Amino acid sequence: MKNYLCGDIKQKIFKIIDPMSKALNIEIDIVDSLGIRIIGTGIYKQRTGNKINEIVYKKSILKNKTLVIENPGQNVECRDCTNGFQCMQKIVLVTPMICEGDIVGTIAFLSFSEHQRENILRSIESYTEVLENLSEMLINQFLKNNYEDIYKNLFFETDENIMVLDKDNNILDYNCGSKNLFVDIKDLKNKKVFIKPIGYKNYEVNISGIKKHLELEIRELGENVKILYIKKLIEVDESLMDDAILIGHSKIMTSLKEKMKKISKLTSPLIIIGGIGTNKEMFAKWLHKNSKQKTGKFISVNCRDEKNKNLLDKKSEIELLLGKIQLANKGTIFFDEIENMELHLQEQLLLFLEKNRKLDVRVIAATKINLLDLVEKNSFLEDLYYKLSVYRLEIPSMKYRKDDIEDILDYLFLKCSEKLLKKITLIEPRAKKQLCEYDWKGNWKEVESVVKYIVESVDETGIVTKDMIPEKIKNNFEISDFKYKQIRKISEIEREEILAALIQYGWDIESKKKISKKLGVGIATLYRKMEKYQIDKNEVQKLQ
Repeated sequence: MKNYLCGDIKQKIFKIIDPMSKALNIEIDIVDSLGIRIIGTGIYKQRTGNKINEIVYKKSILKNKTLVIENPGQNVECRDCTNGFQCMQKIVLVTPMICEGDIVGTIAFLSFSEHQRENILRSIESYTEVLENLSEMLINQFLKNNYEDIYKNLFFETDENIMVLDKDNNILDYNCGSKNLFVDIKDLKNKKVFIKPIGYKNYEVNISGIKKHLELEIRELGENVKILYIKKLIEVDESLMDDAILIGHSKIMTSLKEKMKKISKLTSPLIIIGGIGTNKEMFAKWLHKNSKQKTGKFISVNCRDEKNKNLLDKKSEIELLLGKIQLANKGTIFFDEIENMELHLQEQLLLFLEKNRKLDVRVIAATKINLLDLVEKNSFLEDLYYKLSVYRLEIPSMKYRKDDIEDILDYLFLKCSEKLLKKITLIEPRAKKQLCEYDWKGNWKEVESVVKYIVESVDETGIVTKDMIPEKIKNNFEISDFKYKQIRKISEIEREEILAALIQYGWDIESKKKISKKLGVGIATLYRKMEKYQIDKNEVQKLQ
């Protein structure tokens, strides 16, 4: 809605809501669907253009209904709000603003006075009706009648690159900025857009075979229309675009990507070392796909499974191994869990690596243990170990990738929701925090498994709540909550507590005596801190 309202319309709306705010002894707050404050009265007037933190605004949009928050900070709708106990409002009423079937924002009544809270609750139905009627009136008077001008403003006067798609991802409209990104296509209208998530807010956008790696914000407008806000074109190595395993920008992953690009161009044997669930086979496939052997086959052999079968004699097992190697000619053969390979097969693999002159096969092995320990126990051939270890690729576990976990979660939620035909509209902050702070000892595969479980639990609202998080993760989070608690300056906490007390008790001397007793400080100390933190009567009165 920020692009929908020019300055003149904003002024007209303010002239309506400002006297109403004073008459009802409340503040009125109008926020667009992206969470940007558009117009406000009182303290909110100074905060227009800011991104808000209050989650109840977003929930009003998602649920498409009016919400009454009787005890902000304590109400069930506030449980995942980042403001938490710092919320100073005493009551909040918020309702969606709907134009032409699309939710374009919210409008809210708020009060910082306990006395006014009681007045509102006594006439809650009337206040709710006034709020909803005000929303409808503003829409009818200032938005519906200006819809063509709004559309023009959105597409031609904004600095952002925008595309509008229908429910099947066909382009309904676009502006010049987005057209410049696909300059080789004469007319984008009605073209099909294929959108593939490849990271946090990063997507591969394919139109008529032309692919671009873009940072996008996708905004739903009802059930049938979505807007793509194209933030920027990202220059990337094309060979890295398709692979979820390489998501992340942590130092350890940046280094790993560089090493993989170099190793992929070689033909020498390689060993991949990584813990359980690190997806070693996916890394091997990536190396194959980006190697000189990429046109050949990728043959995968799980040595533990082969050992457990134990159905053939040694001669037949050797013939089977050599047959698989031959099948991988001009390609790659991957031996997973090579620590389980029988000695007689190790001998044949070593012989192939030393004597082969006919076949063009790259050998990649993977293990989750230190093979030197097996060499010392005579369970693994020393020569084979050194032959395979010419190049080593160590896959970091999730405990070393804390900076990447949010990107990984966002990617997997997108992919899994697409696969399960579910729509994720919101991951509540508390739920996201629990997932991000978890240890993930099972690494990538555990993250995949948990995300799938959560997506399967999501109802038609599309909201991921903390109640959907598996118990083992919630328990881990509750135990270590203080370990990850955000650290704030004592001065910030002191100022907020003093300000909250003055708002609740009042400014006169008797009230300040009560406040000093409540805070456990002398009256002189209270005055010194009020002066130190520049808390004056005007600020308190504005918030009452």
